[in-house]
Amino acid sequence: MAFAALGDELSCSICLNLYTEPVSLRCGHIFCRDCIVTALDTQEGSGVYSCPECREEYVEHPVMEKRRKLCNIVDNFRSTQQKEENSEILCTYCVDSPVGAVKTCLHCETSMCDKHLTAHNKKVDHVLVESTLSFSRRRLPLCVLLSVGEHKGHEVEPLEEALEKKKEKLRDVLEMLTRKKETTKHKIQNLQDQERKAREKADDEKKRVIALFEDIRRQLEVQEQRVLSEISRQVEEVSLSVTDLTKQSEIQKDELSRKIGHIEKLCNMTDPITVLQDQESDTGDQNVEESSVPDLDDFMISLVLHRSKTDLITNMQFKTDFFAQDTNDLRLDKKTAHTFVALSDDLRTAFDAERHMVKPELPQRFYRIQSGDD
Repeated sequence: MAFAALGDELSCSICLNLYTEPVSLRCGHIFCRDCIVTALDTQEGSGVYSCPECREEYVEHPVMEKRRKLCNIVDNFRSTQQKEENSEILCTYCVDSPVGAVKTCLHCETSMCDKHLTAHNKKVDHVLVESTLSFSRRRLPLCVLLSVGEHKGHEVEPLEEALEKKKEKLRDVLEMLTRKKETTKHKIQNLQDQERKAREKADDEKKRVIALFEDIRRQLEVQEQRVLSEISRQVEEVSLSVTDLTKQSEIQKDELSRKIGHIEKLCNMTDPITVLQDQESDTGDQNVEESSVPDLDDFMISLVLHRSKTDLITNMQFKTDFFAQDTNDLRLDKKTAHTFVALSDDLRTAFDAERHMVKPELPQRFYRIQSGDD
């Protein structure tokens, strides 16, 4: 009995066999490495992993820790179990002279020779199996297999049929889990496709925005250069005018200097005849023209600036289709419409209902806020 109980403690709850490469999860439960890996693989794509025994959940694939000491214990137990199974199983009742057992009663947990088996079968109708020392594996289905004693009246069925039914249920569960896995896989794929399409659309919109504003900047630069060119042209005209006037003034200045020198020379002469005969000095009233420098033409600059703005606006009108969204699929929301607002059947038009309409009270719905002063 103690040996069988130890076997239970050293058994995997998934395959119900002795541990093979035992590993433990964070929750402390231990399984065969292959068993827990297979169980966790079936949960992949569901968004969460869970321990098959306590159902503790893990967001990421749980880390498995190898239980080395337990592995050695299982190996020693398996070796001992094999030795016992290979040894001859003796009849439980033949104490004085041991006789080999031919059958084992799962209910009585005894092994019997032919003699004691015949006597046993006359008294009760228990389930018999080939002689074995391991009863722990076969205790669970006893209730559905036995129809005598304390189990009398319970539902009974052969072990093979119960096994097949269990496998059928497991196959149904496996099929359901497989469908769920495929559904989850398609869901993930759809989400990834939506994200990819959103990114592609965003990239296209970015390109359109960049192209639009590059064109706006280019148009602004063109019109800016147009106005600046007009200003530069007028500055050049002013500069040329100033240059011409300066040359004329220089000539007048030289002529005046010459006449001043001539008069000063006459004033220093002592010969009266020479001074009196000079006629050039009598024309000292030569007029000096006022130099008028033209100013910048503010009107012309304003006119060019106005034309530039007009051309810029005209050019930008060809780009307004970028901002014009396709409104063919736009619909009004019935959940937000006020109780005095009616909507058309196609949800494209809203109009005054002229009377209160009974609508469900929803948090999204617009309601008129009554002021305390009304």
